[in-house]
Amino acid sequence: MQQPPTFTHLLFENQDKGVWLATINRPDKLNALNPDVFKDLGELGAFLESKEHSIRCVVLTGAGAKAFAAGADIGPMAEMNSKLAEAFSRKAQEHLRTLEYCGVPVIAAVNGFAFGGGNEVAMACTLRYAADTAKFGQPEVKLGIIPGAGGHDRLIRLVGPGKARELILRPEIFWTAEQALAFGLVNGVFPAADLLTKVIEIAHEIATRPHLAITAAIDVMNEGQGGSPCEVMENEARRFGDLFNTVDAHEGLSAFLEKRQPSYIGA
Repeated sequence: MQQPPTFTHLLFENQDKGVWLATINRPDKLNALNPDVFKDLGELGAFLESKEHSIRCVVLTGAGAKAFAAGADIGPMAEMNSKLAEAFSRKAQEHLRTLEYCGVPVIAAVNGFAFGGGNEVAMACTLRYAADTAKFGQPEVKLGIIPGAGGHDRLIRLVGPGKARELILRPEIFWTAEQALAFGLVNGVFPAADLLTKVIEIAHEIATRPHLAITAAIDVMNEGQGGSPCEVMENEARRFGDLFNTVDAHEGLSAFLEKRQPSYIGA
């Protein structure tokens, strides 16, 4: 098994039983996102995709109590010309897509502000849970720019075009955690003091499931985005059939019929 890579601004800690905690660690900058942070997230995704590990679920949060990630680091961005800005956007999109498609569930524990790129990072995760004090926004147009790390597409898919357009085109709007839950942006809301404990509990629950089935389900849902219903169903049927070549599928079905707890081996 390979060891996790060494990250610049990401703490990566083992929470036992296949669950790891990743923390964006720039608390003095409210965990603002610069190229190194996006690179860390992409390298995390590539490592998880490699399958050279025993990690079954990752919880992603921000250091400190104020912010998950309060947007991109504006200082370096202010110095960019058009060519550099486009390259930055493409790299950020690439890194978040690697994280999104890594095959291992990544759960965002949004512990505070998730503005701009911070919200884009959260949306690239498999699931999102928020502290009751969290706030969400896409304030880029107030600065004369737009979301550039995949925000338009993911936001539309999660909350629908109407709400997505409102959040992006009215940059003074910030959604509370309860609004984000009502609009479909997050999956649940917990008291701030309990957030990390609750999300790690959810991660441990997911980690007990047969990970080949979990990975297949994530892949089918990710690959189905933007595809036709026929293409989605074709892929679903193929992956459904593939799982019947695994030991775990036969173990799960047999355990159900025999009324016992299954014992999965990841094969």
